Amino acid sequence: MQLIGLLLSILLLTAYYFSSDTAARQEINSAVQLDSVAASIVIYQRQAAEYAFNNPGFTGAIPAASLNLPSWYAIPPGIYNYASAGSVYVYYTDNRPGLPAALYEKSRATGVGVAKAGFLYTPQGNNTGRALPAVIANGSLVYAQ
Repeated sequence: MQLIGLLLSILLLTAYYFSSDTAARQEINSAVQLDSVAASIVIYQRQAAEYAFNNPGFTGAIPAASLNLPSWYAIPPGIYNYASAGSVYVYYTDNRPGLPAALYEKSRATGVGVAKAGFLYTPQGNNTGRALPAVIANGSLVYAQ
């Protein structure tokens, strides 16, 4: 009977060890995914900003073919842009926890935040007072310039 108890204890400890290791791997994987999406948004935003700078009278969504993106770059689903009066807004509709902070860390831009009720809010949740174009969905991650 003691042998069964000992084997059960070993089995439970082994299961705990592997489950905690799996949780750590999932946490690292999540951080890598956030970093990857943030890096993609920064690349996309830089090209959209260059287009807006060179075409200050343009208003609307900049076609992907006009962005001069690197040949290896694939636009992730959910990333969009909107230009108006020389300003450009890149927004990501698949926002998730931690992504606004990851994008801010990558870009160090003051125009990074979340769209709420037509305004840009910082990753900390403060209203910047900057109005956003109506095409940007509530809750989207925004990189505005």
